[in-house]
Amino acid sequence: MNRILCAVRGGPGSEKTISNAIALAKKERVRLVFLYVINLGRFLSSSGDRIESMATELRRMGEYVLLMAQAMAAREGVVADTFVREGGVLEEIFAICQEMRIDSVMMGKPNPDSDENCFSLEKLEAFAAKMNADYEVRIILAENDLMQKEMA
Repeated sequence: MNRILCAVRGGPGSEKTISNAIALAKKERVRLVFLYVINLGRFLSSSGDRIESMATELRRMGEYVLLMAQAMAAREGVVADTFVREGGVLEEIFAICQEMRIDSVMMGKPNPDSDENCFSLEKLEAFAAKMNADYEVRIILAENDLMQKEMA
């Protein structure tokens, strides 16, 4: 079964990424998988109780973001599963692609004028090349409203 993975983080650009993923899933008549990754790496210097509290809050936020995305998909007649994972973003995308036999991954395009990006365009390009060459998974960037760019 073909599936599209949509990795979201809940920031301002997430809505266009989600809309693009829904439109593509509807067009290709495939199931959609939404993924939210909690990366606590930058908080490791905090106390154990504090990290646990942050992880709980981030998980709740991720679940909420994914429920909203799932509801948007349902309004368009697209079935969507949701997953919240902890770890590195690219590593978790890779893992879920392998577990669920994902064919395509929709991601938001980094904004070069913003400090809110998870990674640079160069890092995404390298990731896309590896995923395509090693696993035949295509990476698609949501350029803007319902515009997409497939990465090599």
